[in-house]
Amino acid sequence: MTMKLIYTCCPLCHQEGSVAVNDKGYDDYIAGKPIAEALPKLTESQREMLVSGLCHDCWNNFFPEE
Repeated sequence: MTMKLIYTCCPLCHQEGSVAVNDKGYDDYIAGKPIAEALPKLTESQREMLVSGLCHDCWNNFFPEE
């Protein structure tokens, strides 16, 4: 199975990150499949980085756990 490395940059703090995904999951996501179905092995934080670009720290600052 081959992998793609997707680079991200948080729009708030400009922290760079990357997420490794398999080719099939990537293709499914780009084709419109929901990210949780296309890339189920990613953590919630990794999926959020791909969807919104927000890094884990900025997400937690915006939406602190109660």
